[in-house]
Amino acid sequence: MKIFNRLIGKPVMLLCALLLVSCGGDSGGGVSAYRDLVSGQDWSEGIYFPADNYQNSCETPTSEQREGSAYDEKMWLRSWTNDVYLWYDEVEDVDPLGYSVADYFNVLKTNATTASGRDKDRFHFYYEIDEWQQRQQGIISGYGIRWEFEVETPRLIVTIALVAAGSPADNQGLRRGDVVTEVDGVDTATVYDVESALDNLNAGLFPPEHGETHIFTVQSLSGETREVSLESAPVATQAVTASEVIETDGSSLGYVAFNNHNLVAQDALVESFQSFVDAGVEDVVLDLRYNGGGYLAVASQLAYMIAGEQQTEGKVFERVVFNDKHTETNPFTGSDLAPMPFNSKTIDFFGELPDGRDLPNLGLNRVVVITTGDTCSASESIMNSLRGIDVEVIQIGSTTCGKPYGFYGTENCQNIYFSINMKGENDKGFGDYADGFSPQNLPSTEPAGVSLEGCYAEDDLSRELGDPDEGMFAAAIKYLASGECDTAVLQKASAAAAQKTGDLPVLEGLEALRRVEGLKLYR
Repeated sequence: MKIFNRLIGKPVMLLCALLLVSCGGDSGGGVSAYRDLVSGQDWSEGIYFPADNYQNSCETPTSEQREGSAYDEKMWLRSWTNDVYLWYDEVEDVDPLGYSVADYFNVLKTNATTASGRDKDRFHFYYEIDEWQQRQQGIISGYGIRWEFEVETPRLIVTIALVAAGSPADNQGLRRGDVVTEVDGVDTATVYDVESALDNLNAGLFPPEHGETHIFTVQSLSGETREVSLESAPVATQAVTASEVIETDGSSLGYVAFNNHNLVAQDALVESFQSFVDAGVEDVVLDLRYNGGGYLAVASQLAYMIAGEQQTEGKVFERVVFNDKHTETNPFTGSDLAPMPFNSKTIDFFGELPDGRDLPNLGLNRVVVITTGDTCSASESIMNSLRGIDVEVIQIGSTTCGKPYGFYGTENCQNIYFSINMKGENDKGFGDYADGFSPQNLPSTEPAGVSLEGCYAEDDLSRELGDPDEGMFAAAIKYLASGECDTAVLQKASAAAAQKTGDLPVLEGLEALRRVEGLKLYR
């Protein structure tokens, strides 16, 4: 969610103040009073009653909620969508009868497409509240692995992209670049033609509960094959997985792999940029290849640490635009609409760093950003905001996801819902990148967005992040030194595209590709 600093409170207030969640409680009056209130307010096409009429009227209420029904929950979703969804006038008004709550939420969005033909709204999701709170503290259930998927007919290639330090995967010696060939005895190739194989794959790769044990056959980069037993456990995700200062042609270059704009990211980013300041780095490579987004407060801090005080003073990091029902007032906070500045101070998220401490900053007039299709939302906001104040953004990698949109997570009953509420614009008023940002020499076979200076490059899973010889980092170093791109990478990409026999539709069923592509207030 986009977090505005003036709304940020102490840790005890995280849910309502930090997460910008609508935290309605029982409005009083009991069940009978509620039934009197909503009497005659059943679905009728084109007629919408206030969402507050149905707020926290739940099929399975807590002590702070009213006894209601799944129908009440769906009617709340309908009215809430009509009030605050950015494209509310593009949503078909569907009778909620016959839908589960989850299925009804999934139809309450636009069916329009972008210029490239992609769905305009690819960012519609919800979580159970308990799970969401854990995630924002960097805690998820799993093995501490980020999976990457690639189609190599007839096989689905499942590769480890990241391993969290101290996680079950780390303790078993698994590393970036290891390839999984079997999960619980099921060959990954069989997802093409065995319906149950996908369910088995999902169950093994993404265990929903702690304490689940699954068996993997893994092949290392050296070719060694072994069987590994992994037990799922609470895993603390790492916002920064690599931070280095290297010498290149007599100058210092800072590199940071930043993977998540969550509430525990601030401390690691401050530590990284302080080391860059101390080393006197002249350029920074910001690796956002796996960063799907997060809190804009963190993104704003990071952009400031790159650009510095002189270039950001009085400038807009991001200006939010709601739908035409809310042109002057934020419908979630009730405050007058005001642009978000570049944040130059620390924020007391968890009591580890005090409010108001000056952030280290470099005052750079250019930055290199490493991107993939998983670079999304708040990560794109960093790129767009810096372009808005004329900091040169050099892009190495591939087209970003394309999400100039954001939302306030809103609680109702047991869930927190994320539905696009706003569009973000930079200091120059630009925010039209629904098809992402793309390096200028993108292969014709790749989807193209707003063109930026830089080079197409591919993720090199054979080397660790931060290794100067890793393909994307090496491309960044080369471009900074010579302004040139590696033509061999383009030739390889074109050849691979020519040999591709088609997409693997079943990939859309994988939980991994259902992951949040970047949340924006939570972006």
